[in-house]
Amino acid sequence: MIYLAIDPGVRKSAVCRFGDTSAIESCLYIESGETANADPILHARAQVAQARHLYGDRLAVYIERPQVYGGARAKGDPNDLINLAMVVGAFSGLAGERLVSFHPQAWKGQVPKETHHMRIGTYLRTMALPGELKVWESCCRLKGDHDLRDAVGLALFASRRLGRGGERT
Repeated sequence: MIYLAIDPGVRKSAVCRFGDTSAIESCLYIESGETANADPILHARAQVAQARHLYGDRLAVYIERPQVYGGARAKGDPNDLINLAMVVGAFSGLAGERLVSFHPQAWKGQVPKETHHMRIGTYLRTMALPGELKVWESCCRLKGDHDLRDAVGLALFASRRLGRGGERT
């Protein structure tokens, strides 16, 4: 069984692969390859096809579920969440009953993104299994790119190595 933690995106999703021992093995983007204005379902299908090509069909998937925020926390066009939900649904079809989804609040809590990523890095610098720190450092090389780091955080949460908000369990 291959375990994937996914921070979904309409055109590309950040994917962190971890194994039976909960060790983080890799982190990468799965991109749809479709043009930006292509039908959103094409983006979703293309991402799932690439995941199937890379990892096969024996997958357990942990994925962040889109959430609508109201009031001051709302950002962007809420209709974009429909396209994102299509991606989550497509991955659901790939994983079937081996899919677990979390709202951001459930695994990140109210912790600011920078603090959450700092906690993940601190944990991995002190408690990493072999090879994990190298994966984390490669995720951190891209300034301003938080999706890969979120996928690692979701993997650590799903494997119960870190609690909500990046707190140690």
